[in-house]
Amino acid sequence: MKTGSFLKRALVGALFAFLGQTINADGLLDCAQRPAASKHTVRTVIDGDTVILENRTHVRLAGINSPELGKKGVPAEPLAKQARDRLTALVENKAVMVQSALETRDHYGRTLAYLTLTNGQNVQETLVREGLAVTVAVSPNTCELKSLQSAENMAKNQRRGVWANSYFSPREAKTLETRDTGFRFVKGTIQKISNNAKMIRLELDDQVVIGIPGKFWPLFSARPEDFLGKTVVVRGWLTHQDNDRLLMVITHPYMLSWLDVKSR
Repeated sequence: MKTGSFLKRALVGALFAFLGQTINADGLLDCAQRPAASKHTVRTVIDGDTVILENRTHVRLAGINSPELGKKGVPAEPLAKQARDRLTALVENKAVMVQSALETRDHYGRTLAYLTLTNGQNVQETLVREGLAVTVAVSPNTCELKSLQSAENMAKNQRRGVWANSYFSPREAKTLETRDTGFRFVKGTIQKISNNAKMIRLELDDQVVIGIPGKFWPLFSARPEDFLGKTVVVRGWLTHQDNDRLLMVITHPYMLSWLDVKSR
């Protein structure tokens, strides 16, 4: 898919600030401040983006998302088992270097980190390049975004893994139901915009709300009204709201694309 000129400008500005190991005015990000990587052994692989180390630390691989395994009666997504098996082959019972992300824990309490094999192979990049995971940019954990973006572009161009499976094509926002939670690619037209001190809300086809926390809005390098009427594809995690709509909170412009032409 092609992105509008606004998004290209926003990405350039955001990547310069976030990937250049600089710190913004609020002191939000400085990639150079990350602690040195430490050596550990992976004892167990849970799924395509979660492992347990020898010290029982649960590590969620930062910067990527892999298809979900089945649970509680919900079937596994396509390629979920392949992603888990590939990660198992890469790291289980092997030594890895663990580089903590800037935001060190997710909302489940898992450690957020990047894994590298002792031969220098980047685990996240490998999974993304093989189409067994997609890149996600969750601020402030975007220090590795440039390399992950490159890996994803390669997978997309070669139509590997998720990029060759229609299950992962963007879903039309207007067709989604409140049960359609979890990580998704969603397509729709922004029909309404509202904002308060904490959140800018972009409403897709009266069914999905894209929420952008105000502190991250400067990364998008635009006025909220610039989005009105635009058709977009957004990636991220959907949650059910009390008003029977779905909410997706994003914190970086990488997660949002304006469409110039029909694609996928």
